[in-house]
Amino acid sequence: MNINITMTELYSEKQICRQKAFCVFLGLIISGVKHMDFYAPDGEFIGNASNMSLFLLPPGFTIDFAFDEQRINYVTLGWIDGLRWDIKNRTLAFSDCNQSIKLPVSVPLTPVQTKYLTDIFNRTSKLIKSATAANKKAAEFLMMSVLAEFITYSEGESRECVPEKLEA
Repeated sequence: MNINITMTELYSEKQICRQKAFCVFLGLIISGVKHMDFYAPDGEFIGNASNMSLFLLPPGFTIDFAFDEQRINYVTLGWIDGLRWDIKNRTLAFSDCNQSIKLPVSVPLTPVQTKYLTDIFNRTSKLIKSATAANKKAAEFLMMSVLAEFITYSEGESRECVPEKLEA
């Protein structure tokens, strides 16, 4: 798998927007979302996201969202080889090593997962901004762990195994 990150940013301002993804959008919504809807390139509604969730959109998709003043969310922009829209099955798919895995456009999270992923997105943001080749690669490896959340969710991994709180 090859992932190329161009930026990861934290957003906290109130905003209403409709935009087309010009690259892969990989995001974490912590709070403040009023609505976030996703549309395939043909304009068909394909899903939405809520507070405490991840979302993943390939280039060409449209995202329509509104955040209030409680907004906290991260978005990583870049490219992921093998991520595509399976138009026949109307789902995202990731293809790697002669294997294709269906992926959801969003994944609901527990509070513990949200905290854990917030730390990953925050660290990724800092690594990308340092602008060294080694830190950029480290950030890309961290984002691969975020993509694993989409795969395990699509495979039906039980959320019951997630502890209610993190150990110190």
